[in-house]
Amino acid sequence: MVILAFSTIWASRKSISTTDEAVSAVSSFYLEAMADQRARTIDNLINNNFEHMNTALTVIRDEDIRSQEELRNMLGQIKTLLFLNRFALVDENNIVYTRYTTYSGGSRYDFLSSDKLNEKVINTVYMYGSSKQLCLAIPADGLEIMGKPFKACFVLIDIKDISNLLLLEDQGSTRFALYTKNGGNLSDTAIGPVDEDDNLLECAKDLVSQSAWEKMSTDFEEGNKGSLTIDLDGMKETLCYAPVPSTGWMIAVLIHDSVIHEQFREISENNHLISRILIMVTLLSMVFFAAALLYQSRRISRARLETEKENSRLFRSMANTDSMTGVRNKHAFSEYESNLNTMIREGELKNGIAVLVCDINGLKHVNDTQGHAAGDRLIQKACDLLC
Repeated sequence: MVILAFSTIWASRKSISTTDEAVSAVSSFYLEAMADQRARTIDNLINNNFEHMNTALTVIRDEDIRSQEELRNMLGQIKTLLFLNRFALVDENNIVYTRYTTYSGGSRYDFLSSDKLNEKVINTVYMYGSSKQLCLAIPADGLEIMGKPFKACFVLIDIKDISNLLLLEDQGSTRFALYTKNGGNLSDTAIGPVDEDDNLLECAKDLVSQSAWEKMSTDFEEGNKGSLTIDLDGMKETLCYAPVPSTGWMIAVLIHDSVIHEQFREISENNHLISRILIMVTLLSMVFFAAALLYQSRRISRARLETEKENSRLFRSMANTDSMTGVRNKHAFSEYESNLNTMIREGELKNGIAVLVCDINGLKHVNDTQGHAAGDRLIQKACDLLC
């Protein structure tokens, strides 16, 4: 019981001490998975929008649209049915048609610089002052409306809306931000010591070693995921980053190591409490088992003693009784003779005594040939003669 108690206590304390060693490794693994998950969320959003845009083109091709009013009504239906809030069409003259208005888009969108759009386009658009938009465009081959050929359609997604989507998915458990390959902030969100207006790469240069900063810069340029540890006022923070497919963006996720440490410590303390409870339950169970074992041992000993006494009487009876006839055998008479001789020597028998011993020949032959009943009759007859 002592070994059990000490080993359990030692294991509990050991689990607490090794929590610190696991925090850094788990932090990197956890944040890397979170960064990858957010990157996949954005990638899924982009792919869903492309699918809806193709569906919208199919619907528009099937309609006979003859005026701008009909076109705007159709674009309104597209928004309602396919959730494409900022869906627009572009004709061959780079005139953009939206639900509410038309305008020239040649100077606003780089993908309109070519005469014909051959494949889907993903780029970042800076417009309306500081507003940042994700622009998704696909060619509209063969689309003709009101006698005009149209070459493309596109949607604009506000990057703040993407940030809000990631916040809703994450429920605020970590901090993250979207960056360009040169470290510029796209989501206008702060992350650790880096404010929403700061360049991540420029800020990291003062926080990490030269080799770590060069690796991070290379990862951003080449679109590789990675991580680094920042020490701020004695508190360690882990920053992980991963590329967002097809966008040229990088998503960075940061969390205080102390957050994960507290989660681990709480689990470890709970395990310690469970271990102490198990020790007490084990000790009580062993005491109860020992008491039950002692009681059962005494009960078995008493039963065994009674059995031995009964067996002793039985063996003594068997030793002095003939198994065939049930009368005393030669051993019984020899024992009786020895007792009588002892009583004679000690003067206990005052009166005269006579002992008659006789043998019946051929009794076995009678039993074997005529049966035990005939043998019994022979014995009875001999006893009558002696009497």
